[in-house]
Amino acid sequence: LLKGGSTVAIKWTATDVNFGSNPIAIHYSSNGGSTWTSITASQANSGTYNWSVPLIDSSDVYVRISSTDLAGNNSSVSSSSPFTIDSSAPSVTLTSLTGGQVIAGNVARSITWSATDANLGSNPVTVEYSSNSGGAWTSLATAIANTGTYTWSVAVADGTHYRVRVKVVDQVGWATIAASASDIIVNSDAPSLTQTTLTSPYVSTGNTVTF
Repeated sequence: LLKGGSTVAIKWTATDVNFGSNPIAIHYSSNGGSTWTSITASQANSGTYNWSVPLIDSSDVYVRISSTDLAGNNSSVSSSSPFTIDSSAPSVTLTSLTGGQVIAGNVARSITWSATDANLGSNPVTVEYSSNSGGAWTSLATAIANTGTYTWSVAVADGTHYRVRVKVVDQVGWATIAASASDIIVNSDAPSLTQTTLTSPYVSTGNTVTF
């Protein structure tokens, strides 16, 4: 599994008493060997080549190395099995606490999301919250499974500038963050209510009470 845009070393061993100065050609295929794209057409037989991996998405990639001597004799060798190039970040959507909500402190709430990627590992998710509109973030959970839900205890002080975010990283390092689009209010204060008691003397006239 390779990350598109990265650099990896292709290595080989080739011997011939009649090699010229640049007897090596290297190609790759992204469709199982049906067609081939040149990586380098004329390379010294150094035994290694630093390949800038193309920005493609394929799970059927092969590399082929060909050598040609001065007499025109040619031999080639390819990857023994296909490998994957991943050039796409995960798709992530935050589906709760997206912004604008008013929630109670110290009452558990679910942070939910949807995340997909062809190459997610077993624990690709980090969940965080901010108390200052995203200026700084505090970790709630790191390296957790992509279950789509995390229970937040909301054990924080009351405030009007909270946000949450979910970060998902695939196996080659592509990352996507989905965060609240606006602030969330945390309020733990119960409503203020004062009871008014009727006191006498009073006179009731129809639906009106007067004192």
